[in-house]
Amino acid sequence: MELVCRIFAPTSRLDYVLRLIGLLIAINLLNLAVYVVMLGPGGVNYLKEITITSGVAVPFVILTLSMLQYMAVLRHQLASLAATDVLTGLANRRAFMARIEAGGAALQDGMLLMLDVDHFKRVNDTWGHAAGDACLQALGDKLRGLARQGDLVARMGGEEFALFLPGASRDHAILVGARLTQVLQVMAAILSEPVSLTVSVGAAAVRRGDAVNELIRLADTALYRAKAEGRARMIFGDQSDRAAA
Repeated sequence: MELVCRIFAPTSRLDYVLRLIGLLIAINLLNLAVYVVMLGPGGVNYLKEITITSGVAVPFVILTLSMLQYMAVLRHQLASLAATDVLTGLANRRAFMARIEAGGAALQDGMLLMLDVDHFKRVNDTWGHAAGDACLQALGDKLRGLARQGDLVARMGGEEFALFLPGASRDHAILVGARLTQVLQVMAAILSEPVSLTVSVGAAAVRRGDAVNELIRLADTALYRAKAEGRARMIFGDQSDRAAA
């Protein structure tokens, strides 16, 4: 069915009309060919047969094309939902990994940042999960605002986020990290005062041909160091991290 939708589902109003006309012509030609074989060329009233066939086929073809178009739209929406984190609207872990891994050996140079909200459990325990959700949404908006066209932003799960900056230099990553580690004031509807939020960031330089899992491990190692060294800061994974087993 997926292949049928991909081939026959209309993609626009003009495409719908062209496919409708094409299918009606094909149905009429097939029907006339059957009558010619059965009755011979002289025994067929062509205008009558075309009129009857078209009258019967038009509603069926319209219904079929409409159903295929609806199914194609539904498939697109489901694919989008499967790749999106519902809370923040960012890409989810599955979509992030698929996009990164799609680069394979051609993955371009850049920077990978892994982020984790500091003391997030304390936010949930103190103000409740609704406030925690508001904090994650606010951080998602901040990441979306910092991202350039072509950057990939994702919520990896829980309070962990990822930002891939293709073609970015270390200096650009430092500028992004400096903005990310600033205190974020989040105002939830259920609170009388804003929640102060900070994040820790681990960064890894991406080199063409690097393995995705190794890149994430490098950035995560740097993130753990940022947490251990006081939080609300960014740490770069270095060559010793890269060489570690």
